[in-house]
Amino acid sequence: MDPIRTTLGTKYFLGDHKCNDLAELTFDEFVKNFSYKQDPSKYTHESLSFAEKQVLLEKEGVNLDTVHSTVSGLQLPLDNAAKQALQQFRSPYQLLIFKISNETIVLDKQEASYNADAISQYLESVNDPRYILFNFEHTFDDQQTETVFFIYYCSVKAKVKERMVYSSTKQSVVQMLSDMKAGVSKSMEISEAADISEKILYDYVHPPEEKKISFSKPKPMKRK
Repeated sequence: MDPIRTTLGTKYFLGDHKCNDLAELTFDEFVKNFSYKQDPSKYTHESLSFAEKQVLLEKEGVNLDTVHSTVSGLQLPLDNAAKQALQQFRSPYQLLIFKISNETIVLDKQEASYNADAISQYLESVNDPRYILFNFEHTFDDQQTETVFFIYYCSVKAKVKERMVYSSTKQSVVQMLSDMKAGVSKSMEISEAADISEKILYDYVHPPEEKKISFSKPKPMKRK
């Protein structure tokens, strides 16, 4: 195993599954013994195939008969309050935060006036993942401008079930926002509340220029 790991690169291996019997060479046994059960923060749900995700979701109690499965993941229904808020995004709402409840995407928070620092403070009290749609208003080159962000927040404190469901649903949410012409131009994924602030978003939209270091030419040596 070690030569294979060394040749392909250790980053492609999520852990070891040791077994002494052919009966242990099943996906159920793999899930039972996989390292994320001991350390959920290291679990990368995107690394599994779509079929494996479905098995895991069913094991975690998600009723796949009530949701629509797509190639990229799950598509959960959007409740009426969330749909109405989306239709009013940017006029008047500058911030919309969505969560999943009872296998439905629902509105968690809506604000007509909000800033990124306040979003960070709000996320400090939230353990479950969130989908955030934020119209970032700011000044650039002495002109008022705005950038619409889609931010996927998934705390390392979130339970494995929530991490799986939100991760599997994220792509369909992005597509839904596109279909409803939300105007998203920037996307971010964060795992801590501190990963979002006014400065972080500003630098993300307008990356600071790297200062070029200039070196002076050495003076020619005098001939003796």
